Amino acid sequence: MTLSLKKDYDIRGKLFNVWGDTEDKSVFPTIQNGVLYEPHIIPFYNKILPKGYVCFDVGANIGVLAMYMTTYTDEKIYCFEPNPSVFKTLSMNIEENKLNIIPINKAVSNSSDPLSFVVYNHLNGNSAIDNGVNIDYSICDKIDVPSTTLDDFVEENKIDKLDFIKFDVEGFEQLIFEKADRTIKTLDPEMTTEFCPTLVRQRGLDPEKYFDILKSYYRNVYFMDRYTRNVDLVPLSNFNFIDRLLIDKYDNIGDLFCTNRRDLF
Repeated sequence: MTLSLKKDYDIRGKLFNVWGDTEDKSVFPTIQNGVLYEPHIIPFYNKILPKGYVCFDVGANIGVLAMYMTTYTDEKIYCFEPNPSVFKTLSMNIEENKLNIIPINKAVSNSSDPLSFVVYNHLNGNSAIDNGVNIDYSICDKIDVPSTTLDDFVEENKIDKLDFIKFDVEGFEQLIFEKADRTIKTLDPEMTTEFCPTLVRQRGLDPEKYFDILKSYYRNVYFMDRYTRNVDLVPLSNFNFIDRLLIDKYDNIGDLFCTNRRDLF
């Protein structure tokens, strides 16, 4: 890993100094070029993140989306990143910018036992839980990482306010909900989740089941349509609609926003 510092990285008019791995081909190149990483997120955060939100960033990587969050809320942001080398960089970015972010070097899943994890050394954004399904071990390293469940972490840390969660754990998001029932029902956090049915199926999981889990907790599930001029939130009633939408127009990857608010718009 070779670290470099990108100075004065502009997010909504606020300048950040960002450490990143120059060998990484997934996240840091965009930042080095001074381009906003996942720029479609910013207008959505403008809609859905009021001041005063306590946030979890699950699958934080080096913390760029958490930096976005700090421009909207002054409350605590908890960042979960299991990859030890990426976590080191995340911690450096928090310290470099003096951010109100708490880094946690753990995976979030359906167990608080150590998990097998695969690390793609030049594609940090692709590293994920190792469940032995469709993994090419010739291009990755396998390590053990500490983990927690959402319910265990919230209870052990006596968290009584949680307003927003961002999930991006490379197709394993639905496993988290196996041990998140108490947190979701009690604290009712809004959430965004990356959603790629093809990747979920490659993990040996069922994307329709994940969508049904989301609908069981949330009155409103929206597709975050990053490609329209107005940046729309498209209401979703069933999996078939979102599956067809992603296959036809969006290379089978998108983001969902889930909320129980009635007065969002």
